[in-house]
Amino acid sequence: MSDMSPDVQNLLAFLQNLQEKTVPEISQACAQKIHRMELTGDPDRALVEHLKSMILLIRHLRRPPVARDEKVRRFLIEFFTRIQQHDRRAKHVLEVLHKMDSSNQQTGNSTAG
Repeated sequence: MSDMSPDVQNLLAFLQNLQEKTVPEISQACAQKIHRMELTGDPDRALVEHLKSMILLIRHLRRPPVARDEKVRRFLIEFFTRIQQHDRRAKHVLEVLHKMDSSNQQTGNSTAG
């Protein structure tokens, strides 16, 4: 993880602390974190965008741009797999992340020829 930018490291560390939460609680925690950061008047814009992408992933099943990084995507898959053990709603999030994997492989195959 040391080769990741500080904002991505902060995102993953933040999520790591939410492993016992449900999917809606994770979304709410991301929104609260954004709100707290904006109240300070000096939010980390990149981290705010990552948190927003997590909310969009959870609520609207949109692919998060940060998950284009293979290490981040793997972390998210492992994270939501653990969440799924106590909250079945994580299944839909995992499906989105796994679709990213198959689309990455397809684009990789098309450029390999």
